Amino acid sequence: MSFRLMSNSRSATEKMCVFGMSEPVYAHYGGIYLGRTSVYRIPFLLDLTKTVNPHIAIAGMSGSGKSYMLKNLIVRLAVYDSPNILVIDWNGEYSGVMEFIGGNEYVASNTFAGNTEAEEGHRDAGVICSYSGKEVRFLQLLQGISSLNLCALRDDQQRKSLVYLVMHMLIEHMHGRGIVGSMRLVVILDEAWRALDNQSIVQQLYREGRKYGLSIVTATQSVSDISKGVISNSACLFMFRLQGDGDLRWLVDNGVLEQGEAVSIGELPVGSCLAHITYRDAGHPQSFFLDKIDGFSTDLYKVDTGDEMEYKISANMLDEVGNRLGLDNRTKNRIRNMIERGGSRTDLVGLIREMIGAGLDRPTIIAYIRMLNIPDIETVEAYENSKDVRLETE
Repeated sequence: MSFRLMSNSRSATEKMCVFGMSEPVYAHYGGIYLGRTSVYRIPFLLDLTKTVNPHIAIAGMSGSGKSYMLKNLIVRLAVYDSPNILVIDWNGEYSGVMEFIGGNEYVASNTFAGNTEAEEGHRDAGVICSYSGKEVRFLQLLQGISSLNLCALRDDQQRKSLVYLVMHMLIEHMHGRGIVGSMRLVVILDEAWRALDNQSIVQQLYREGRKYGLSIVTATQSVSDISKGVISNSACLFMFRLQGDGDLRWLVDNGVLEQGEAVSIGELPVGSCLAHITYRDAGHPQSFFLDKIDGFSTDLYKVDTGDEMEYKISANMLDEVGNRLGLDNRTKNRIRNMIERGGSRTDLVGLIREMIGAGLDRPTIIAYIRMLNIPDIETVEAYENSKDVRLETE
């Protein structure tokens, strides 16, 4: 079959209207809010209890909005559904999310996987790796919200071995626990699963996970990396903009999407995606476009005030304070960029100097820092050290 992207004067949004009539009535169910549909602007809530299984596959080129959706999915699951969540974090990308929601992050500094002698003794005790000099047991990862951060391991082979070990122990655990009636654990694999030489273990989790209370979420930049077994066992597919005819042809050739849908995917703006969802009582998959994923930044900034005092401020709070004070976008971006250049950290003196440099007056600076919940006494000292400017709080 010859696959060709068709180019004409219509925008991607106009092409979405072709699929307008398929926008789901299920958008009004309970669940996790993700965004509004592109045509009728219906709020869409994802309810994994009403889909044929609770598994999700997400695909999209770098910068398309895929990771943004995944991070917001983790936060909303943690806040609204409260299941146990395990994130396998290949590159340390989810450290900010874990800090944002108060999860447990285990940065693996050593692994017993792949070391036959060490693995035999430790695996019997459920130990999978070490973290800050302490042993990490597999069952710790299944309690509450946890991430296993692999970025400190010395090479990809060590990371692969540890992921394999966790996946094998997860299968053993679910078989030992037996069939359950509700979702108990969400496993986020993101790009980590693509590095595995043998993906059959992931397919097994997709095939069997539902009846054992597992929801598996994978994400990738290229859909051709996703096996047909994963696609066919994912009730929820979210396709962001894809690059190249190969991925789009693969989706059409494997019967996942109609050609018209695939053409529109190739032209999606950042943050927009095609949702392809199979509900238990629908009989067939429904495809519709989300205008954009509505979410919030999970970035946390840190402001040091001396004497080992540190204040954590979310990026959303920073934006909200700027909006409440009527700051223009240029000023808000200047302050935010200054903090990000410092590795998401600044001292209070530096923050005040940046605001003075942006032309903010004394009352505005006082109000700004107060809204960040930093005490006046800290502000006075920092202001005195900023530019020999004396400040009297009112």
